Amino acid sequence: MNSPPDADRAPAGDRTSSCDAHWRADIASLVFPVPEHRAICAVHRGAFRTLLGTDPTADACLAHFRRFEQAFKAAARAKIERKRIPPEQICILPVATSPESC
Repeated sequence: MNSPPDADRAPAGDRTSSCDAHWRADIASLVFPVPEHRAICAVHRGAFRTLLGTDPTADACLAHFRRFEQAFKAAARAKIERKRIPPEQICILPVATSPESC
């Protein structure tokens, strides 16, 4: 699927977390940068459905991410390292919110 070139950027004026996490409707996922890897990490709505026990809204996904932001970032870094994902590639996190279960 082709996305607009700026689809992974937060809209101007959007209230995002300190790491620029935002919702991408075109892939039904929350995305956040992993700057030290020059990558974008994505967490699909289905993962949040499992974590939250309900069909979540984009705002609910963002709120959950913000609450557990450090765990999501640690899980992304751990997966990148473990899977040896090349720089500038997309890292997709499964349901896990900790590096141990990612």
